[in-house]
Amino acid sequence: MLKTNPYIKEALKQSVKPKILFSAATAAVVFASLITKLPDDIFAGSNEAYLRVPNVNDYLMAVLTFLVCYAILTGFQSFYGRIRNEETKALSAKRGLIIFVILCLCWLPYWLTYFPGGLYSDTILCFRMAMGKRALTNHHPVLYTGIIKACFLISQGSPQGATFWLTLVQYVFSAGVLSYLVVWLSRRGIGYIGTALTVIFFAIFPFFPLYAVYNWKDTLFSMCLVMFTLAVFDILLSKAEMLKNVKSAVSYFGWGILVCFLRNNGVFIVLLTTIILIIAYRDTVIKQAKPFMITATATLALVILIQGPGFTALGLNVDTAVESLGIPIQQTAAVIAKDQITKEDTAYYQQILSINHWKKYYTPLVVDSLKWSAPNFNSRPIEDHPGEFLRRWATLLPAHLPTMIEAYLMATNSYWNLIRTMGICNFETGIWFEDIGVTNTNLLKKATTIDLSGFVEKIPPLPEGLCLFALLSGVILLVLTGKSSIALGYTPIIIAVITVFLATPIASTLRYVFYLVPMMPVYFLAPLLREENAYEILTGAVV
Repeated sequence: MLKTNPYIKEALKQSVKPKILFSAATAAVVFASLITKLPDDIFAGSNEAYLRVPNVNDYLMAVLTFLVCYAILTGFQSFYGRIRNEETKALSAKRGLIIFVILCLCWLPYWLTYFPGGLYSDTILCFRMAMGKRALTNHHPVLYTGIIKACFLISQGSPQGATFWLTLVQYVFSAGVLSYLVVWLSRRGIGYIGTALTVIFFAIFPFFPLYAVYNWKDTLFSMCLVMFTLAVFDILLSKAEMLKNVKSAVSYFGWGILVCFLRNNGVFIVLLTTIILIIAYRDTVIKQAKPFMITATATLALVILIQGPGFTALGLNVDTAVESLGIPIQQTAAVIAKDQITKEDTAYYQQILSINHWKKYYTPLVVDSLKWSAPNFNSRPIEDHPGEFLRRWATLLPAHLPTMIEAYLMATNSYWNLIRTMGICNFETGIWFEDIGVTNTNLLKKATTIDLSGFVEKIPPLPEGLCLFALLSGVILLVLTGKSSIALGYTPIIIAVITVFLATPIASTLRYVFYLVPMMPVYFLAPLLREENAYEILTGAVV
Protein backbone atom coordinates (compact mmCIF):
# COMPACT_ATOMS: atom_id res chain seq x y z
CA MET A 1 0.00 0.00 0.00
CA LEU A 2 1.34 3.47 -0.92
CA LYS A 3 0.82 6.30 1.47
CA THR A 4 2.73 9.55 2.00
CA ASN A 5 4.82 9.47 5.15
CA PRO A 6 4.75 12.82 7.02
CA TYR A 7 8.31 12.32 8.17
CA ILE A 8 9.44 11.98 4.56
CA LYS A 9 7.58 15.16 3.62
CA GLU A 10 9.61 17.03 6.20
CA ALA A 11 12.77 15.27 5.05
CA LEU A 12 12.14 16.43 1.46
CA LYS A 13 12.29 20.03 2.62
CA GLN A 14 15.55 19.53 4.49
CA SER A 15 17.35 17.29 2.03
CA VAL A 16 18.54 19.70 -0.64
CA LYS A 17 22.05 20.12 0.79
CA PRO A 18 22.72 16.37 1.29
CA LYS A 19 21.53 15.65 -2.24
CA ILE A 20 23.71 18.42 -3.67
CA LEU A 21 26.77 17.17 -1.75
CA PHE A 22 26.27 13.54 -2.73
CA SER A 23 25.54 14.38 -6.36
CA ALA A 24 28.58 16.67 -6.54
CA ALA A 25 30.80 13.97 -5.01
CA THR A 26 29.46 11.41 -7.49
CA ALA A 27 30.07 13.78 -10.38
CA ALA A 28 33.65 14.35 -9.18
CA VAL A 29 34.28 10.59 -8.98
CA VAL A 30 32.84 10.04 -12.46
CA PHE A 31 35.04 12.89 -13.75
CA ALA A 32 38.15 11.33 -12.18
CA SER A 33 37.12 7.92 -13.56
CA LEU A 34 36.81 9.35 -17.08
CA ILE A 35 40.30 10.86 -17.09
CA THR A 36 41.96 7.73 -15.68
CA LYS A 37 44.09 5.81 -18.17
CA LEU A 38 44.18 2.18 -17.08
CA PRO A 39 46.23 -0.42 -18.97
CA ASP A 40 45.49 -4.13 -19.01
CA ASP A 41 48.70 -4.89 -17.09
CA ILE A 42 48.63 -4.14 -13.35
CA PHE A 43 52.43 -3.81 -13.47
CA ALA A 44 52.40 -1.11 -16.16
CA GLY A 45 54.56 1.98 -15.66
CA SER A 46 53.52 5.59 -15.16
CA ASN A 47 53.61 6.19 -18.92
CA GLU A 48 50.62 3.83 -19.28
CA ALA A 49 48.73 4.33 -15.98
CA TYR A 50 48.02 7.99 -15.28
CA LEU A 51 45.42 10.74 -15.19
CA ARG A 52 45.10 12.38 -18.60
CA VAL A 53 44.25 16.01 -19.30
CA PRO A 54 40.45 16.44 -19.18
CA ASN A 55 38.47 17.64 -22.17
CA VAL A 56 35.10 19.35 -22.64
CA ASN A 57 33.22 16.06 -22.81
CA ASP A 58 34.55 15.09 -19.38
CA TYR A 59 33.15 18.27 -17.84
CA LEU A 60 29.82 17.85 -19.62
CA MET A 61 29.56 14.25 -18.39
CA ALA A 62 30.27 15.42 -14.83
CA VAL A 63 27.49 17.99 -15.04
CA LEU A 64 25.10 15.42 -16.48
CA THR A 65 26.06 12.98 -13.70
CA PHE A 66 25.24 15.62 -11.08
CA LEU A 67 21.81 16.30 -12.57
CA VAL A 68 20.92 12.62 -13.05
CA CYS A 69 22.14 11.68 -9.58
CA TYR A 70 20.15 14.49 -7.97
CA ALA A 71 17.01 13.46 -9.87
CA ILE A 72 17.43 9.78 -8.95
CA LEU A 73 17.92 10.62 -5.28
CA THR A 74 14.78 12.75 -5.31
CA GLY A 75 12.88 9.92 -6.99
CA PHE A 76 14.09 7.36 -4.44
CA GLN A 77 13.25 9.71 -1.61
CA SER A 78 9.73 10.17 -2.91
CA PHE A 79 9.36 6.42 -3.52
CA TYR A 80 10.39 5.48 0.01
CA GLY A 81 8.11 8.20 1.35
CA ARG A 82 5.11 6.48 -0.21
CA ILE A 83 5.92 2.96 0.98
CA ARG A 84 4.12 1.81 4.06
CA ASN A 85 5.21 -1.51 5.49
CA GLU A 86 2.25 -3.75 6.11
CA GLU A 87 2.34 -5.87 9.26
CA THR A 88 3.65 -9.25 8.14
CA LYS A 89 4.61 -12.27 10.15
CA ALA A 90 8.38 -12.47 10.54
CA LEU A 91 10.19 -15.45 9.07
CA SER A 92 10.64 -18.24 11.58
CA ALA A 93 13.84 -20.17 12.26
CA LYS A 94 12.33 -23.03 10.23
CA ARG A 95 11.90 -20.72 7.22
CA GLY A 96 15.46 -19.58 7.74
CA LEU A 97 16.62 -23.19 7.55
CA ILE A 98 14.69 -23.64 4.31
CA ILE A 99 16.43 -20.57 2.87
CA PHE A 100 19.78 -22.02 3.98
CA VAL A 101 19.03 -25.26 2.10
CA ILE A 102 17.92 -23.31 -1.00
CA LEU A 103 21.21 -21.40 -1.06
CA CYS A 104 23.26 -24.57 -0.58
CA LEU A 105 21.44 -26.31 -3.43
CA CYS A 106 21.67 -23.32 -5.80
CA TRP A 107 25.40 -23.00 -5.18
CA LEU A 108 26.12 -26.74 -5.43
CA PRO A 109 26.87 -26.80 -9.21
CA TYR A 110 29.77 -24.40 -8.63
CA TRP A 111 31.26 -26.60 -5.92
CA LEU A 112 30.88 -29.73 -8.04
CA THR A 113 32.62 -27.92 -10.92
CA TYR A 114 35.67 -27.06 -8.80
CA PHE A 115 35.60 -29.94 -6.33
CA PRO A 116 36.91 -30.12 -3.60
CA GLY A 117 37.43 -26.34 -3.74
CA GLY A 118 39.88 -23.69 -4.91
CA LEU A 119 43.05 -22.57 -3.15
CA TYR A 120 44.51 -19.07 -3.35
CA SER A 121 48.26 -18.49 -3.05
CA ASP A 122 47.94 -17.02 0.48
CA THR A 123 45.82 -20.02 1.52
CA ILE A 124 48.48 -22.40 0.21
CA LEU A 125 51.05 -20.60 2.38
CA CYS A 126 48.72 -21.24 5.33
CA PHE A 127 48.50 -24.90 4.23
CA ARG A 128 52.29 -25.13 4.37
CA MET A 129 52.31 -23.60 7.85
CA ALA A 130 49.62 -26.06 8.95
CA MET A 131 51.71 -28.91 7.47
CA GLY A 132 54.80 -27.72 9.35
CA LYS A 133 56.68 -26.87 6.15
CA ARG A 134 56.88 -23.17 7.00
CA ALA A 135 57.21 -21.27 10.25
CA LEU A 136 53.89 -20.16 11.74
CA THR A 137 53.32 -16.38 11.57
CA ASN A 138 50.40 -13.99 11.87
CA HIS A 139 51.05 -12.37 8.49
CA HIS A 140 48.09 -14.49 7.43
CA PRO A 141 45.92 -14.71 10.57
CA VAL A 142 46.83 -17.52 12.94
CA LEU A 143 43.14 -18.29 13.45
CA TYR A 144 42.71 -19.03 9.74
CA THR A 145 45.79 -21.26 9.76
CA GLY A 146 44.35 -22.95 12.87
CA ILE A 147 41.11 -23.71 11.02
CA ILE A 148 43.17 -25.25 8.21
CA LYS A 149 45.16 -27.28 10.75
CA ALA A 150 41.89 -28.65 12.15
CA CYS A 151 40.86 -29.66 8.62
CA PHE A 152 44.16 -31.51 8.22
CA LEU A 153 43.55 -33.36 11.48
CA ILE A 154 40.07 -34.40 10.35
CA SER A 155 41.41 -35.58 6.99
CA GLN A 156 44.37 -37.38 8.61
CA GLY A 157 46.95 -35.15 6.94
CA SER A 158 45.57 -35.29 3.39
CA PRO A 159 45.79 -31.91 1.55
CA GLN A 160 42.96 -33.02 -0.73
CA GLY A 161 40.79 -33.95 2.24
CA ALA A 162 41.72 -30.77 4.12
CA THR A 163 40.63 -28.71 1.12
CA PHE A 164 37.26 -30.47 1.12
CA TRP A 165 36.65 -29.80 4.81
CA LEU A 166 37.85 -26.19 4.57
CA THR A 167 35.53 -25.59 1.62
CA LEU A 168 32.65 -27.24 3.46
CA VAL A 169 33.17 -24.96 6.48
CA GLN A 170 33.29 -21.86 4.29
CA TYR A 171 30.34 -23.01 2.14
CA VAL A 172 28.06 -23.78 5.09
CA PHE A 173 29.13 -20.68 7.03
CA SER A 174 28.49 -18.38 4.04
CA ALA A 175 25.06 -19.88 3.37
CA GLY A 176 24.26 -19.66 7.08
CA VAL A 177 25.19 -15.98 7.35
CA LEU A 178 23.23 -14.99 4.24
CA SER A 179 20.14 -16.96 5.29
CA TYR A 180 20.37 -15.31 8.71
CA LEU A 181 20.56 -11.91 7.02
CA VAL A 182 17.27 -12.65 5.22
CA VAL A 183 15.57 -13.64 8.50
CA TRP A 184 17.12 -10.59 10.17
CA LEU A 185 15.55 -8.31 7.55
CA SER A 186 12.19 -10.01 8.01
CA ARG A 187 12.25 -9.57 11.78
CA ARG A 188 13.09 -5.88 11.39
CA GLY A 189 10.01 -5.13 9.33
CA ILE A 190 10.93 -6.03 5.74
CA GLY A 191 8.01 -7.75 3.98
CA TYR A 192 7.82 -10.81 1.77
CA ILE A 193 8.74 -9.00 -1.44
CA GLY A 194 11.95 -7.56 0.01
CA THR A 195 13.04 -10.82 1.60
CA ALA A 196 12.14 -12.86 -1.50
CA LEU A 197 14.22 -10.59 -3.74
CA THR A 198 17.10 -10.89 -1.27
CA VAL A 199 16.95 -14.69 -1.37
CA ILE A 200 16.93 -14.64 -5.18
CA PHE A 201 19.94 -12.30 -5.19
CA PHE A 202 21.92 -14.53 -2.82
CA ALA A 203 20.92 -17.68 -4.72
CA ILE A 204 21.70 -16.69 -8.31
CA PHE A 205 24.36 -13.97 -8.15
CA PRO A 206 27.47 -16.01 -9.06
CA PHE A 207 29.91 -14.20 -6.80
CA PHE A 208 28.38 -15.76 -3.68
CA PRO A 209 28.94 -19.40 -4.68
CA LEU A 210 32.31 -18.54 -6.22
CA TYR A 211 33.47 -16.97 -2.95
CA ALA A 212 31.94 -19.87 -1.01
CA VAL A 213 33.93 -22.55 -2.88
CA TYR A 214 37.21 -20.67 -3.32
CA ASN A 215 39.31 -20.72 -0.18
CA TRP A 216 40.82 -17.46 0.96
CA LYS A 217 40.50 -15.82 4.36
CA ASP A 218 38.54 -12.92 2.88
CA THR A 219 35.30 -14.91 2.60
CA LEU A 220 35.17 -15.90 6.27
CA PHE A 221 36.25 -12.40 7.33
CA SER A 222 33.60 -10.76 5.15
CA MET A 223 30.82 -12.94 6.54
CA CYS A 224 31.91 -12.26 10.13
CA LEU A 225 32.04 -8.54 9.39
CA VAL A 226 28.50 -8.71 8.01
CA MET A 227 27.31 -10.35 11.24
CA PHE A 228 29.18 -7.76 13.34
CA THR A 229 27.58 -4.98 11.30
CA LEU A 230 24.10 -6.45 11.86
CA ALA A 231 24.84 -6.51 15.60
CA VAL A 232 25.62 -2.79 15.40
CA PHE A 233 22.36 -2.18 13.53
CA ASP A 234 20.49 -4.04 16.29
CA ILE A 235 21.87 -1.58 18.85
CA LEU A 236 20.83 1.40 16.75
CA LEU A 237 17.37 0.07 15.87
CA SER A 238 16.65 -0.46 19.54
CA LYS A 239 17.79 3.11 20.33
CA ALA A 240 20.66 1.69 22.38
CA GLU A 241 18.39 -0.50 24.52
CA MET A 242 20.29 -3.53 23.26
CA LEU A 243 23.41 -2.24 24.99
CA LYS A 244 21.74 -3.42 28.21
CA ASN A 245 20.90 -6.84 26.77
CA VAL A 246 23.29 -9.71 27.54
CA LYS A 247 22.43 -11.63 24.36
CA SER A 248 23.20 -8.57 22.26
CA ALA A 249 26.53 -8.00 24.02
CA VAL A 250 27.55 -11.62 23.47
CA SER A 251 26.65 -11.35 19.78
CA TYR A 252 28.46 -8.03 19.38
CA PHE A 253 31.71 -9.10 21.02
CA GLY A 254 31.59 -12.66 19.70
CA TRP A 255 31.51 -11.54 16.10
CA GLY A 256 33.86 -8.68 16.96
CA ILE A 257 36.51 -11.12 18.23
CA LEU A 258 36.26 -13.15 15.01
CA VAL A 259 36.64 -9.95 12.97
CA CYS A 260 39.77 -9.11 15.01
CA PHE A 261 41.39 -12.51 14.46
CA LEU A 262 40.46 -13.14 10.82
CA ARG A 263 42.18 -10.07 9.42
CA ASN A 264 44.96 -7.99 10.90
CA ASN A 265 43.06 -4.71 10.47
CA GLY A 266 40.06 -6.19 12.28
CA VAL A 267 41.05 -4.87 15.69
CA PHE A 268 40.92 -1.30 14.37
CA ILE A 269 37.43 -1.91 12.97
CA VAL A 270 36.05 -3.25 16.26
CA LEU A 271 37.91 -0.75 18.45
CA LEU A 272 36.81 2.34 16.50
CA THR A 273 33.23 1.05 16.12
CA THR A 274 32.98 0.46 19.87
CA ILE A 275 34.38 3.90 20.68
CA ILE A 276 31.90 5.55 18.28
CA LEU A 277 28.97 3.66 19.84
CA ILE A 278 30.05 4.58 23.36
CA ILE A 279 30.36 8.26 22.39
CA ALA A 280 27.04 8.27 20.51
CA TYR A 281 25.18 6.65 23.43
CA ARG A 282 27.35 7.85 26.30
CA ASP A 283 24.41 8.66 28.58
CA THR A 284 22.94 5.17 28.21
CA VAL A 285 26.35 3.51 28.60
CA ILE A 286 27.27 5.50 31.71
CA LYS A 287 23.91 5.21 33.46
CA GLN A 288 22.49 1.87 32.38
CA ALA A 289 25.01 -0.15 30.37
CA LYS A 290 28.15 -0.26 32.46
CA PRO A 291 28.50 -4.03 31.88
CA PHE A 292 28.80 -3.31 28.14
CA MET A 293 31.52 -0.74 28.85
CA ILE A 294 33.40 -3.13 31.13
CA THR A 295 33.08 -6.00 28.65
CA ALA A 296 34.21 -3.76 25.79
CA THR A 297 37.27 -2.61 27.71
CA ALA A 298 38.24 -6.09 28.85
CA THR A 299 37.65 -7.75 25.46
CA LEU A 300 39.54 -5.19 23.40
CA ALA A 301 42.40 -4.98 25.91
CA LEU A 302 42.75 -8.76 25.79
CA VAL A 303 42.72 -8.80 21.97
CA ILE A 304 45.37 -6.08 21.80
CA LEU A 305 47.55 -7.87 24.36
CA ILE A 306 47.28 -11.17 22.50
CA GLN A 307 47.94 -9.70 19.06
CA GLY A 308 50.64 -7.36 20.32
CA PRO A 309 52.96 -8.58 23.10
CA GLY A 310 51.55 -12.12 23.00
CA PHE A 311 52.14 -12.79 19.31
CA THR A 312 55.47 -10.93 19.45
CA ALA A 313 56.69 -13.13 22.30
CA LEU A 314 55.75 -16.20 20.26
CA GLY A 315 57.51 -14.84 17.18
CA LEU A 316 54.28 -14.62 15.20
CA ASN A 317 54.29 -10.90 14.36
CA VAL A 318 56.30 -10.50 11.17
CA ASP A 319 54.32 -7.76 9.42
CA THR A 320 56.60 -4.87 8.69
CA ALA A 321 56.34 -1.12 8.29
CA VAL A 322 56.97 -1.57 4.57
CA GLU A 323 53.74 -3.62 4.35
CA SER A 324 51.75 -0.89 6.11
CA LEU A 325 53.24 2.06 4.24
CA GLY A 326 52.58 0.91 0.69
CA ILE A 327 50.72 4.04 -0.39
CA PRO A 328 53.28 6.56 1.04
CA ILE A 329 56.00 4.51 -0.68
CA GLN A 330 54.05 4.73 -3.95
CA GLN A 331 53.58 8.48 -3.57
CA THR A 332 57.25 8.97 -2.79
CA ALA A 333 58.23 6.95 -5.85
CA ALA A 334 55.91 9.06 -8.01
CA VAL A 335 57.57 12.26 -6.82
CA ILE A 336 61.06 10.85 -7.45
CA ALA A 337 60.01 9.60 -10.90
CA LYS A 338 58.24 12.75 -12.06
CA ASP A 339 59.50 15.73 -10.04
CA GLN A 340 62.73 17.16 -8.67
CA ILE A 341 63.70 16.53 -5.04
CA THR A 342 66.37 18.14 -2.84
CA LYS A 343 69.89 16.80 -2.45
CA GLU A 344 69.12 15.95 1.17
CA ASP A 345 66.06 13.91 0.16
CA THR A 346 68.03 12.27 -2.63
CA ALA A 347 70.68 11.12 -0.17
CA TYR A 348 68.04 9.67 2.15
CA TYR A 349 66.03 7.83 -0.52
CA GLN A 350 69.20 6.41 -2.08
CA GLN A 351 69.71 4.49 1.18
CA ILE A 352 66.54 2.57 0.29
CA LEU A 353 66.96 2.29 -3.47
CA SER A 354 69.00 4.00 -6.13
CA ILE A 355 67.21 6.96 -7.71
CA ASN A 356 67.31 5.31 -11.14
CA HIS A 357 65.63 2.21 -9.73
CA TRP A 358 63.01 4.30 -7.90
CA LYS A 359 62.11 5.67 -11.33
CA LYS A 360 62.39 2.41 -13.24
CA TYR A 361 60.38 0.21 -10.88
CA TYR A 362 57.62 2.64 -9.95
CA THR A 363 54.33 1.10 -11.11
CA PRO A 364 51.36 3.29 -10.12
CA LEU A 365 48.90 0.42 -9.58
CA VAL A 366 50.96 -1.89 -7.35
CA VAL A 367 53.78 -1.31 -4.85
CA ASP A 368 55.19 -4.85 -5.14
CA SER A 369 57.36 -3.88 -8.10
CA LEU A 370 59.43 -1.71 -5.79
CA LYS A 371 59.46 -4.13 -2.84
CA TRP A 372 60.00 -7.38 -4.73
CA SER A 373 61.35 -6.66 -8.21
CA ALA A 374 63.71 -3.71 -7.70
CA PRO A 375 67.26 -4.98 -7.05
CA ASN A 376 68.77 -4.20 -3.66
CA PHE A 377 65.61 -2.66 -2.19
CA ASN A 378 66.74 -1.87 1.37
CA SER A 379 63.80 -1.74 3.77
CA ARG A 380 65.91 -1.12 6.87
CA PRO A 381 65.63 2.72 6.89
CA ILE A 382 61.83 2.34 6.78
CA GLU A 383 61.68 -0.57 9.25
CA ASP A 384 64.07 0.95 11.79
CA HIS A 385 62.75 4.50 11.60
CA PRO A 386 59.24 4.56 10.07
CA GLY A 387 58.59 7.94 11.66
CA GLU A 388 61.47 9.47 9.74
CA PHE A 389 60.17 8.04 6.47
CA LEU A 390 56.69 9.47 7.18
CA ARG A 391 58.21 12.83 8.14
CA ARG A 392 60.03 13.08 4.84
CA TRP A 393 56.89 11.93 3.02
CA ALA A 394 54.95 14.73 4.73
CA THR A 395 57.56 17.34 3.77
CA LEU A 396 57.14 16.33 0.11
CA LEU A 397 53.38 17.03 0.20
CA PRO A 398 53.27 20.85 -0.10
CA ALA A 399 55.64 21.13 -3.07
CA HIS A 400 54.44 18.00 -4.88
CA LEU A 401 50.74 17.90 -4.01
CA PRO A 402 49.42 17.29 -7.58
CA THR A 403 51.83 14.38 -8.08
CA MET A 404 50.99 12.93 -4.67
CA ILE A 405 47.24 13.17 -5.33
CA GLU A 406 47.58 11.49 -8.72
CA ALA A 407 49.73 8.73 -7.20
CA TYR A 408 47.13 8.14 -4.48
CA LEU A 409 44.25 8.02 -6.97
CA MET A 410 46.13 5.51 -9.09
CA ALA A 411 47.19 3.36 -6.10
CA THR A 412 43.54 3.04 -4.99
CA ASN A 413 41.95 3.35 -8.42
CA SER A 414 39.54 0.44 -8.75
CA TYR A 415 38.16 0.96 -5.25
CA TRP A 416 36.59 4.27 -6.28
CA ASN A 417 36.47 4.11 -10.08
CA LEU A 418 32.85 3.97 -11.28
CA ILE A 419 33.64 3.12 -14.90
CA ARG A 420 36.28 0.40 -14.89
CA THR A 421 38.07 -2.06 -12.64
CA MET A 422 41.36 -3.82 -13.25
CA GLY A 423 39.58 -6.97 -12.04
CA ILE A 424 42.61 -8.39 -10.20
CA CYS A 425 41.53 -11.29 -7.95
CA ASN A 426 37.93 -10.25 -8.54
CA PHE A 427 37.17 -13.92 -8.21
CA GLU A 428 39.36 -16.97 -8.66
CA THR A 429 39.03 -20.66 -9.46
CA GLY A 430 41.38 -23.61 -9.31
CA ILE A 431 44.61 -24.23 -7.40
CA TRP A 432 47.40 -21.65 -7.55
CA PHE A 433 50.32 -24.02 -6.97
CA GLU A 434 50.33 -27.62 -8.21
CA ASP A 435 52.94 -28.83 -5.71
CA ILE A 436 50.56 -28.64 -2.74
CA GLY A 437 49.02 -32.03 -3.54
CA VAL A 438 45.50 -30.80 -4.38
CA THR A 439 43.75 -31.13 -7.73
CA ASN A 440 40.30 -30.02 -8.86
CA THR A 441 37.85 -32.46 -10.43
CA ASN A 442 34.82 -31.34 -12.43
CA LEU A 443 32.28 -33.72 -10.89
CA LEU A 444 29.37 -31.86 -12.49
CA LYS A 445 30.75 -32.45 -15.97
CA LYS A 446 31.48 -36.10 -15.20
CA ALA A 447 27.96 -36.72 -13.92
CA THR A 448 25.92 -34.63 -16.37
CA THR A 449 28.30 -33.51 -19.20
CA ILE A 450 27.45 -29.92 -18.17
CA ASP A 451 30.60 -27.80 -17.90
CA LEU A 452 29.91 -24.70 -15.80
CA SER A 453 33.51 -23.52 -16.05
CA GLY A 454 32.87 -21.98 -19.47
CA PHE A 455 30.11 -19.82 -18.00
CA VAL A 456 32.32 -18.83 -15.04
CA GLU A 457 35.16 -17.75 -17.33
CA LYS A 458 32.80 -15.31 -19.08
CA ILE A 459 31.58 -13.63 -15.86
CA PRO A 460 32.70 -10.00 -16.01
CA PRO A 461 34.51 -8.58 -12.99
CA LEU A 462 32.42 -6.83 -10.36
CA PRO A 463 33.74 -3.25 -10.02
CA GLU A 464 34.86 -2.49 -6.49
CA GLY A 465 33.98 1.18 -7.03
CA LEU A 466 30.34 0.33 -7.74
CA CYS A 467 30.19 -1.73 -4.54
CA LEU A 468 31.47 1.23 -2.54
CA PHE A 469 29.04 3.53 -4.34
CA ALA A 470 26.20 1.21 -3.31
CA LEU A 471 27.28 1.49 0.32
CA LEU A 472 27.43 5.28 0.20
CA SER A 473 24.06 5.31 -1.56
CA GLY A 474 22.69 3.30 1.35
CA VAL A 475 23.98 5.91 3.78
CA ILE A 476 22.50 8.85 1.87
CA LEU A 477 19.16 7.06 1.49
CA LEU A 478 18.90 6.78 5.27
CA VAL A 479 19.66 10.49 5.57
CA LEU A 480 17.09 11.43 2.93
CA THR A 481 14.36 9.26 4.43
CA GLY A 482 14.72 10.71 7.90
CA LYS A 483 16.53 7.70 9.37
CA SER A 484 20.01 9.12 9.70
CA SER A 485 20.05 7.89 13.32
CA ILE A 486 20.65 4.33 12.11
CA ALA A 487 23.23 5.24 9.45
CA LEU A 488 25.89 4.52 12.08
CA GLY A 489 25.04 0.87 11.49
CA TYR A 490 27.39 0.96 8.52
CA THR A 491 30.30 2.06 10.73
CA PRO A 492 32.18 -1.29 10.73
CA ILE A 493 32.24 -1.71 6.95
CA ILE A 494 33.01 1.98 6.40
CA ILE A 495 36.02 1.68 8.72
CA ALA A 496 37.05 -1.51 6.91
CA VAL A 497 36.93 0.36 3.58
CA ILE A 498 38.97 3.23 5.04
CA THR A 499 41.73 0.82 6.09
CA VAL A 500 41.91 -0.38 2.48
CA PHE A 501 42.17 3.18 1.22
CA LEU A 502 44.99 3.80 3.71
CA ALA A 503 47.12 0.72 3.18
CA THR A 504 46.20 -1.29 0.06
CA PRO A 505 49.27 -2.66 -1.75
CA ILE A 506 47.34 -3.06 -5.01
CA ALA A 507 44.84 -0.85 -6.83
CA SER A 508 42.30 -3.58 -7.53
CA THR A 509 41.06 -6.70 -5.79
CA LEU A 510 37.44 -7.34 -4.85
CA ARG A 511 38.41 -9.82 -2.13
CA TYR A 512 39.65 -6.95 0.06
CA VAL A 513 36.15 -5.41 0.07
CA PHE A 514 33.91 -8.40 -0.61
CA TYR A 515 31.92 -7.63 2.56
CA LEU A 516 30.29 -4.81 0.59
CA VAL A 517 28.51 -7.33 -1.65
CA PRO A 518 26.40 -9.33 0.87
CA MET A 519 25.23 -6.04 2.39
CA MET A 520 23.73 -4.76 -0.89
CA PRO A 521 20.12 -5.69 -0.02
CA VAL A 522 20.51 -3.81 3.27
CA TYR A 523 21.59 -0.63 1.46
CA PHE A 524 18.24 -0.40 -0.30
CA LEU A 525 15.99 -1.91 2.37
CA ALA A 526 17.40 -0.12 5.43
CA PRO A 527 15.09 2.93 4.99
CA LEU A 528 12.21 0.50 5.60
CA LEU A 529 13.62 -1.06 8.77
CA ARG A 530 11.32 -0.74 11.74
CA GLU A 531 12.68 1.07 14.78
CA GLU A 532 9.80 1.41 17.21
CA ASN A 533 9.42 -2.29 18.11
CA ALA A 534 12.98 -3.37 17.46
CA TYR A 535 13.82 -4.17 21.07
CA GLU A 536 10.76 -6.38 21.54
CA ILE A 537 11.41 -8.22 18.27
CA LEU A 538 15.09 -8.76 19.05
CA THR A 539 14.38 -10.11 22.52
CA GLY A 540 11.50 -12.29 21.38
CA ALA A 541 8.69 -10.32 23.04
CA VAL A 542 7.00 -9.89 19.64
CA VAL A 543 6.72 -12.81 17.22
